[in-house]
Amino acid sequence: MVDIKLLDKALNYLLENENIALIYGVHDGFTKEENDFLRQAMRHLEKDGYAESHQKNQYLLSFDGLLAMDETYLFLYKNQPYQRIRFKARVMSWWTVVKIIAVVVYSVILLALAVGEFIFKD
Repeated sequence: MVDIKLLDKALNYLLENENIALIYGVHDGFTKEENDFLRQAMRHLEKDGYAESHQKNQYLLSFDGLLAMDETYLFLYKNQPYQRIRFKARVMSWWTVVKIIAVVVYSVILLALAVGEFIFKD
């Protein structure tokens, strides 16, 4: 599986250089390990709709990729759409847990009030 940071870095590379030709093995700004996984990352970006392959080894940033980069304009995850998506999923899962806890606490309070009303009834 391709690392999320590598996907964001490859997407930024497409945005800055307008295209990337994967005929050659080494690209500026990527480590040797990242270069080994770059083709796989580009295929993943293409599958997600963020990149388009016009020739066998040439990838271009798609309109959806440009929109994804534009959506991450905030300072926290600027130009990192995959990390923003992961952060958003984590926040949503925590929000779900908080809502469940709030419902349980509210139910216990209502039950305690109902029992207290029944016990202390004149």
